[in-house]
Amino acid sequence: MSIDMAEAATNDRLQGYGVDNAGDADRESRQWTLKGLAPETVEVTREAAKRSGMKLNSFVSLALERAAAEVVASGAKSRVEAAEPTSEEIHDIKAELAKVRARSEQLESTVHSMSAILLKLCAERL
Repeated sequence: MSIDMAEAATNDRLQGYGVDNAGDADRESRQWTLKGLAPETVEVTREAAKRSGMKLNSFVSLALERAAAEVVASGAKSRVEAAEPTSEEIHDIKAELAKVRARSEQLESTVHSMSAILLKLCAERL
């Protein structure tokens, strides 16, 4: 699929959700800054834009539009909703936490015993 066909298809999908993307010159003139992107992400995006013959801002804009349209079309849950653990996962997490606590108590006891031994040895040498 060519970039023009992909852009037209994206516009059609967005219009189906009440988003008018076609001919929005004001939208094109706005600038956004995306912070926190990994340098590798920026570099691979630049390379992909270059290979597709598009300017970086046009390439990123089209990619964001496509991703947004896919999420809206699929009815995907938000990351927060999708990240909610199941009751089984909560049970497993609680079990693992109990193991960690028990091991922590064992280690604390061992450190306490070793400290007592060291204190005794130091006292004997004085």
